[in-house]
Amino acid sequence: MKGRRIDLLILVLLLNGGSLFAQKTLVLEKISSNRHFFFRVEDPLKVRLQKPDTLLSGTLWSLTDTSIDIVGLRHYTAQLQDIRFVYRKFPHVKKIGINLLIVGFIYAGVVSFNHLINNEQVITPDVWIVPAGFVAVSGISFSFYKKRYKIGLRWKLKVLDVPVWAGE
Repeated sequence: MKGRRIDLLILVLLLNGGSLFAQKTLVLEKISSNRHFFFRVEDPLKVRLQKPDTLLSGTLWSLTDTSIDIVGLRHYTAQLQDIRFVYRKFPHVKKIGINLLIVGFIYAGVVSFNHLINNEQVITPDVWIVPAGFVAVSGISFSFYKKRYKIGLRWKLKVLDVPVWAGE
């Protein structure tokens, strides 16, 4: 009889294990879509408040159902209804931009070195045409590095009290 009680207790703990270790998660989601972004405690976060018109950038320190605490240069508590914009970074786009910039400069160096070896004029238009394209595409990718989401009819901010894993 005691063995069954222990088995039942272990089963209940396993089934409710996720809710025992749940933490609050800030969710930015698009209405009537499955697009959503999760922000957990200690994640970098950048928001613009409506009243007062303030841009906050820092680390998400704590979450409650109605407010968030952001720690950057100073500690600031913001109400969820006062948030007007949420900024999200896409680090892979920045890496692509950096790599394209490096490729452009390497290409310019290799072609210049080739001209130098062949006793030709080192700085010619062909040295800068292709690298200029790489640098231009790199600049364009840097402009897509951050995206601003306006909180309103399309995008909503919610605080969930469920475990959300990195794979979701």
